[in-house]
Amino acid sequence: MRDRKRASTAEEAWSDYEILRQDLITLREGIKEVREAATSPDGLVTATVGSRGELLDLSLDPRIYRTTDSAALAETIKATVKAAAGAASAQMIELARPFLPAPTSGGSA
Repeated sequence: MRDRKRASTAEEAWSDYEILRQDLITLREGIKEVREAATSPDGLVTATVGSRGELLDLSLDPRIYRTTDSAALAETIKATVKAAAGAASAQMIELARPFLPAPTSGGSA
């Protein structure tokens, strides 16, 4: 009877492993698909980033040429890319949430 219990425990462990393995494959595929875009408040710059915050696409509205302030344009581009990267990071956290420990309450006793 003891051998059956071991077999059952081993089967349960293997089943748990297979479920976790499949969940991790799904997570990896989800990470590959992460794409987030942000548009500057003036609507002139749109940046799209991937899961690591890498710039995948940058669109500049032709109206940007109405001003010659290249420093302001550079700041707008940086801020827009940062906003998109923040959104991608939030999406990554949501994908990984099932694998993260549950939050603990911060209250003191």
